[in-house]
Amino acid sequence: MWFTPSQQRLCPGCGHARPPEHDQTDGKDFRVTERHTIQFRSEFFNIFNHTNFNGVDTTFGDGNFSQAVTAADPRNIEFALRWQF
Repeated sequence: MWFTPSQQRLCPGCGHARPPEHDQTDGKDFRVTERHTIQFRSEFFNIFNHTNFNGVDTTFGDGNFSQAVTAADPRNIEFALRWQF
């Protein structure tokens, strides 16, 4: 269970802890000539691929009551190559 139903002070959106997001960005510049540079970048979102639950069903009597029913995006990786002149 995501939370204990006996805790009356929980409310949607304010009663549960959210784990931190682990994002990372790296980059490297390669000088081609005096005026030209190629930049390589990599961006990792949710790098450790932890499950981050978004929604908790708060409808009492529902079959999914007190269960996390949605999750945030999984790991995403982006690469970029940029030519500066």
